[in-house]
Amino acid sequence: DRLHAMPQEEFDTAVVSIGVNDVTGLNRASTWTENVRLIVQLLTEKFGVRRVYLSSIPPMHLFPALPNPLRWWLGLRAKQFNVLMKSVADREASCTYAPIPYSPELSGIAADGFHPGAEAYRVWGDYVAELIQGGVAE
Repeated sequence: DRLHAMPQEEFDTAVVSIGVNDVTGLNRASTWTENVRLIVQLLTEKFGVRRVYLSSIPPMHLFPALPNPLRWWLGLRAKQFNVLMKSVADREASCTYAPIPYSPELSGIAADGFHPGAEAYRVWGDYVAELIQGGVAE
């Protein structure tokens, strides 16, 4: 909705980071996949984006704020959604899937135990910047 409301403007590159709310909101995988595809279409058609980077969902199976078995189940859904996101990227010529190399260490998670912390954001930003600059193999 926000992209639809924005005025048309040209961009070379877009980084899309979505999915955690879809995982926890129990959105259907098919609906989510179609929404990712529609976001890519909107970015390329309305905004002239030549390269869309689809950032992987964080490793929710590591979020300590989530009790098991919920942590395990949401982590599994996040992994499944990442596979679906990669399939969209593989089908769309303008897309690159960005599997962020998050550390399994809890030091990358914020104090609330649910959100990425400063270290995770640093890893994410560095990785995507390298992808954009062409320094990381897809």
